[in-house]
Amino acid sequence: YRIAAKELNNAMYDLPPGRPRQECSYLLAETCFKMGQLQAAESHCLGAVGSRIDDAALRASAFGLLGQIYSMQKMYDKAAMAYAGIAEQETMQ
Repeated sequence: YRIAAKELNNAMYDLPPGRPRQECSYLLAETCFKMGQLQAAESHCLGAVGSRIDDAALRASAFGLLGQIYSMQKMYDKAAMAYAGIAEQETMQ
């Protein structure tokens, strides 16, 4: 996972804004989550969500992952909001 995270992180800067970068950000969040790096996963997930994902499936996946991240941190209010497709505005800046 470390190699994948490094490659995804490097690719992020070369990708055009929009869906390719959003997908990369989500994959990086998922990779960080699998490595147990919850803060990094949250940050990348919020970055993807904050970029206004148009693809419904990708948006649902990003919010679902965000819900899992918050659940693991016992932040159940934030998890519920994420599962509902809502992220706190101040965390997305």
